Amino acid sequence: MSTKKILLIDDDEISNLLNQMVIQITDPSIELIVFSNAVEALKYLEDHSDSLPDLIFLDINMPVMNGWSFAEKCKSKFPNLKIAVLSSSDDPDDILKIVQFPNIIQYVLKPISVDSYVEVRNKI
Repeated sequence: MSTKKILLIDDDEISNLLNQMVIQITDPSIELIVFSNAVEALKYLEDHSDSLPDLIFLDINMPVMNGWSFAEKCKSKFPNLKIAVLSSSDDPDDILKIVQFPNIIQYVLKPISVDSYVEVRNKI
């Protein structure tokens, strides 16, 4: 398995803890970096553009900058960055919206399960 670094971006602390547990139990050697807002995550990516993560799990509904705005910025600044939307929304409009973003590889309902994590990880 070649994935080494994953960013997890979600404003919900409990979701972050659950998702962290699943990822770290499944892949203990992963470097997992967690952000509670997309603005901080974007700053991190800009500051570390020489060592981008292999994958980002991104919540949609967040204050300050929502997931779609973050994905839009990544589409132009980091077009090869792989993103999996991780959301509690099963709104068909949200699910269909991912086609606008070639770097979004999957839409996953949260909390992430081992199976859905492995499925996303295997796409990168």
